[in-house]
Amino acid sequence: MNAYAKILISFSILIFGSIGCVQGKENSSIPFLAYLDFGDSKTASSTFSVSQISPGPNVTGVSLNTSVQVGFSQKLDSSSIQSQSIQITQGNAVIPGTITSDEKTILFNPTSPLAASKVYTVRVSKDIKSAEGSSLSEETVWNFTTSSLLDAVAPALSLRTPAVGATLVPNNTSVQVSFTETMDCTSLDNTILTLKNNITNIQEPANVACLGSVVTLNPTNPLGLTFNTTYKVDLLSTAKDLANNPLPNAYNWTFTTGAAPDATPPTVTFVSPAPNAQNIATGGAVSIAFSEPVDCTTIPGNIVLDDNPLLPGTIAGTPGCTTGTTATFTPLAPLAPNKVYTLTIISAAITDLFNNPLTAVPPLTFTTGPAPDLIQPQVSFTAPAAGATDVGVNINPTIVFSEPMNCTLVNSASFRLRLQATPGVYLAGSVNCFGTSATWIPDPLINPTLAFNTLYTVEVNANPTDLFNNFLVPITWNFRTGPGPDLTPPNVVLVTPANGALGVAVNGGVSIAFDETISCGTIGGITLDDDPLTPATVVDININCNGNTVSFAPTALLAFNQTYTVKIANTVTDSNNIALNGGDYIWSFTTGLAPDSTPPQISLVSPLPGATGLATNSTITVSFNETIDCASLNLTVNNGILVTKNCSGASATFVPNAGTPLKRVV
Repeated sequence: MNAYAKILISFSILIFGSIGCVQGKENSSIPFLAYLDFGDSKTASSTFSVSQISPGPNVTGVSLNTSVQVGFSQKLDSSSIQSQSIQITQGNAVIPGTITSDEKTILFNPTSPLAASKVYTVRVSKDIKSAEGSSLSEETVWNFTTSSLLDAVAPALSLRTPAVGATLVPNNTSVQVSFTETMDCTSLDNTILTLKNNITNIQEPANVACLGSVVTLNPTNPLGLTFNTTYKVDLLSTAKDLANNPLPNAYNWTFTTGAAPDATPPTVTFVSPAPNAQNIATGGAVSIAFSEPVDCTTIPGNIVLDDNPLLPGTIAGTPGCTTGTTATFTPLAPLAPNKVYTLTIISAAITDLFNNPLTAVPPLTFTTGPAPDLIQPQVSFTAPAAGATDVGVNINPTIVFSEPMNCTLVNSASFRLRLQATPGVYLAGSVNCFGTSATWIPDPLINPTLAFNTLYTVEVNANPTDLFNNFLVPITWNFRTGPGPDLTPPNVVLVTPANGALGVAVNGGVSIAFDETISCGTIGGITLDDDPLTPATVVDININCNGNTVSFAPTALLAFNQTYTVKIANTVTDSNNIALNGGDYIWSFTTGLAPDSTPPQISLVSPLPGATGLATNSTITVSFNETIDCASLNLTVNNGILVTKNCSGASATFVPNAGTPLKRVV
């Protein structure tokens, strides 16, 4: 019998002459409890409606000791909240419980744990009124299904913005904290999360708002914080999740303001499905990444999905926001097959943490295909690589996924780092997710860098899901640090189109290769401009980060015979947080008179078809006749063999993971 492996290269590969550049839940041990926006999104600020619910509709695997949380778009009239305002039933049996509320949230806490593996129905009475006297337009009803487990796991902090010890923070900043699971929003207010001058200990007046797993503190002083001043954030341990588990301890950290406010508006850097994408699976969600963290409390009601532009907001769905750099919108029911959908982002209503509104985004469309997506996502790239040695102690481990992920579930509970010698004991750190990638960041106070000459293990568990509710294939790998930090700045080694290129296809995109892994959270510093003298008029692009390569495609056709300038700002850093070598990297190209409609072809593969006697860790190499979009390249090897992808320009290599080497096929 010959040792061989059957290899299938997915021909979803897109050349850069293709404008439809596609990029690429609830059943976990600690289920993500979705939150739901029911209102007409374009009038949400003026219409009293249910704006979020937890657990979400049709969610399964809900812990037996969960509470039910309902958020509203306006302040509540507390006198209208009665014992029947929220009712839970199982069959014909009414579940007893108590109701508590704050300004915009009602929490129903069952008297005893729910029964295992049962379907429960929640009803929200339309008699609930706003403080202005408005009533809900109709009763709200949905179902969820329990698991067989109690949730006894305490929530933890996953990300803090501004970061611990941050300096030169603009004085108009807000504070945003992400947790590893959905929180009881009635346990989070401006007495639980506070901001104080670290010298005078005077508390800053602020509003605190909660959305699912994120809480945001917005200072109310119109002059902002004091310049060049250190502030302390305090978070009390009384904050708790929906299973009544409090934080394991109180938290406090400081940051220092700079000499000016931030007036730079955020931009959309990535949307999945990509603009004009075709054949999109019917059971998925929309994912949006931003150039910087946005205020998560401005997301509900401001991401609108329509199947009829004349009836905006016709697709009801679940808004999500985790670290602020990524937001999602999950339809309540699968989208219809073979249908065109329009995504509208209400940019004037979504702001960054400095209250700057989002740069305007034109409506985007995509078309569904005939079926759902049932394929599990995988980790396709890791930095450091498995088995790497002499890694800089300032490394921020980075992973790239085979498709866009639900970033709510990619956090410090699912992406962890530890010493290899101490299983189960994890280093303190935070996780930032950017759609198709995520980065683990060490706590700058507890472990600002890793130890010298030490073996570490990275674990990514199966809790995260893609945008179609498929669970991630888990992965674990090791690397060893060297004797010091890596201070070498990254360099650009290849760009397509090349500098000065002429006749570039108007439906083309741009590919950038670096000599090391790039921090995907910094790629918002890449812009495309048709008039560099007016930088406010940059071209809308959809950026995808793939470790050591970045690609982007304009959201609309480029103009004929037009010169375009690409700028990579020196704010782009590598995975060691070192800025781009030589400052800003700038080059130009000029379009031609036509689009590119020629598909790419494979020009070389290794091993050759039918090869025998191969080593079980053999690298698979594929070369193409032109530059390809690395984000669209997927390789499938039979027998469940997982691979790590390295792609640049017109070639790619795939290395079998240590846990799934190539094997004999009968």
